[in-house]
Amino acid sequence: MPARFRAPLVDADIAPRADGATIPIWVGVGGSPASAVSTGRLGLPMALALLLGPMTLHEQTVALYRESAAKAGHDVDTLPISINVHGYVGSTSQQARDVMYPYFAKGMADNNHQRGEGFLLPRIAFDAQTSRGSGLLVGSSQEIIDKLLAYHELYGLSRAMIQMGFGGLPQKEHLEAIERLGTEVAPVVRREVEAREGKAA
Repeated sequence: MPARFRAPLVDADIAPRADGATIPIWVGVGGSPASAVSTGRLGLPMALALLLGPMTLHEQTVALYRESAAKAGHDVDTLPISINVHGYVGSTSQQARDVMYPYFAKGMADNNHQRGEGFLLPRIAFDAQTSRGSGLLVGSSQEIIDKLLAYHELYGLSRAMIQMGFGGLPQKEHLEAIERLGTEVAPVVRREVEAREGKAA
């Protein structure tokens, strides 16, 4: 079919390339039951978005997704689910909260400016959202490990994506958090998840 709006693309390079023969498609679901049902019916991986709230916020979302997938004939056990959440891996619990709060609050205010200039996330509310049962992944390496494993147990996750630069977090602190995530958190979580899944097999 000839191009209508631009010159045709012939042998165009597309980068980055997919890792494998197909392009993996994840459907972002933020809480709409209809989105979870349609994603399950299509048999596509579901990326859960959790901005604020308890870790258990998406229990019904995941149940609807799996129920819909099963009704459509998909193997529910092979369908990946990810959690996508804000966080920061600090040297200590207090340091993580102290570093992340001002930038997270700024990001929330910047992204909710249509609600008026008075939109502000108080520190006490932020701290509540970093507590053990709440969704944000903020704290020491051990706290992040414990929360990721709790998320895995709750939803059967195959992936977790942590947004750490929200609100303009400075590069130095951002790089330190990435270093802790890669060297202190990820290896332990991978090992624990592999042990769990090995026991279940």
